[in-house]
Amino acid sequence: MTDFQTIRAGEQTIAVRKDLRVPMRDGVELAVDAYEGPDDKPRPALIAMSAYGKELQALALTTPPQLRPSPMWDGCIEAGDIARVVKEDYVHVIGDMRGTGDSGGVMIGNYNFGGVSQGQDLYDLIEWVAAQPWCDGNVGMIGISYFGSMQVLAAAERPPHLKAIFVSGGHYDFYETTYHGGVMWFMPRAAREGRGGDSGIAHTDVKSRMQEVYSPEELKKLVDERLRDPDVAAWPNLVHVLKYPKNREFWFDIVMNPLDGDWYEERNPITLAENIDIPVYLQIDQGRGWTLDGHIELFDVLKGPKKLDIGSYPPMQSRPWVEDTTRCSAGTSTGSNTPPPTASTRHRSPSPTRSRS
Repeated sequence: MTDFQTIRAGEQTIAVRKDLRVPMRDGVELAVDAYEGPDDKPRPALIAMSAYGKELQALALTTPPQLRPSPMWDGCIEAGDIARVVKEDYVHVIGDMRGTGDSGGVMIGNYNFGGVSQGQDLYDLIEWVAAQPWCDGNVGMIGISYFGSMQVLAAAERPPHLKAIFVSGGHYDFYETTYHGGVMWFMPRAAREGRGGDSGIAHTDVKSRMQEVYSPEELKKLVDERLRDPDVAAWPNLVHVLKYPKNREFWFDIVMNPLDGDWYEERNPITLAENIDIPVYLQIDQGRGWTLDGHIELFDVLKGPKKLDIGSYPPMQSRPWVEDTTRCSAGTSTGSNTPPPTASTRHRSPSPTRSRS
């Protein structure tokens, strides 16, 4: 079990197992790093997975927490406070989804909705982590936003060793995330392509789902039809995306699908969440209005032990993410089947934080 190197994070010594290769059932390998205390012993693991690149998440060890409007703030550093997770005696496993970062495979469309189910990949990852000698067999998941969405997809697959998840600010109904109330919103493009304080997705092999589904001839007709919308045709940025989708494949798919329906519902995490029966702790700040309603919808669907905290402003927490790490550590126990703390009735606390349980 001594295949690790030690690094310093302030006064803390942390062991890291870099670039572990995790086999998926179809032969693709995902890449993860595992951070833990220097004493070589089995621990419960907290997994954080996204498409933003595990090397970006490692900046949590060297970059002091940044709040907006700091130019060092990066909305894609969302895996958590590695040093704090390790200090709480967990293994913090951070990795790349297929088609991104150091992982193999292809990502087809947003959340790979046109390819292999990301829940399937996460199932395989969780069970692999649980079987490692440095893990004691208990696994949980943490992370903001994209990381949160991955937790829901993972839990819906019911991997046997996943004991609890702590989801902060995730995106669930992807139509509502990108056309909130039916109005196109550009923040998802920033998160994918790297704009406005976001580094974006660590693309290595990604494809447009629309380009996979339709022939070039069919797609040209659909693009021409979309450009007949005067609001789209009058906006140079959207015209450019539709005419030159290369390196903008995910946003191209969104612009080409302005109406809700099967395209967005096929793998809607809120629908899939009906399968989740492990403890779930949801947290959202009121300023993230585009995902607030999704957290409430998700909470209502969940059948197992659950808690929802709705916090006050600001909507965008510090990066690296530190505000809710304490809440996560205290609220979700991966060492047993103990549910996160709940109240017997819905209540409003003295502070501007609402809790539903």
